[in-house]
Amino acid sequence: MFTWRYLVFERTRLEDDHTAVFVQSLDSPGSPEDADRITPWKMNCEDHPEFSPSGNWVLFSCEPEGEAIEELYWVHPNGTGLYRLTYAPDDVHYEGSSFSPKFKGWGDIVAVRHPAYGYYDNSDVFRMHIEVSDVQSEVTVNLT
Repeated sequence: MFTWRYLVFERTRLEDDHTAVFVQSLDSPGSPEDADRITPWKMNCEDHPEFSPSGNWVLFSCEPEGEAIEELYWVHPNGTGLYRLTYAPDDVHYEGSSFSPKFKGWGDIVAVRHPAYGYYDNSDVFRMHIEVSDVQSEVTVNLT
């Protein structure tokens, strides 16, 4: 478990309705200016970002400006290493992602994908295995 104390959250810019992910130290005075934006506004990253158990990665989904799909991404808490983890067809969206409690820079994440393989307007939950050494993801199990 990491020992530093940070909060990760999403913020929407009202003037253009774009969303970005921010990290802020819990030891800061709490001013909005103390938060560090770690994703570009134009990528519209959101969906409850979360830290990996070690604190080395932040996982979230983005729907970049001009695209109609939502994919999973991750980045280091300092904003470096932004990487797209999924490549879905145009009509598929990934969201609601979470790290496995045992994720150590490699391991599993779970994510919701919709539409589901079955009935329209349903979603499926997938477990995906991630290898950081060559940053690849692969859908391993459809859990639903």
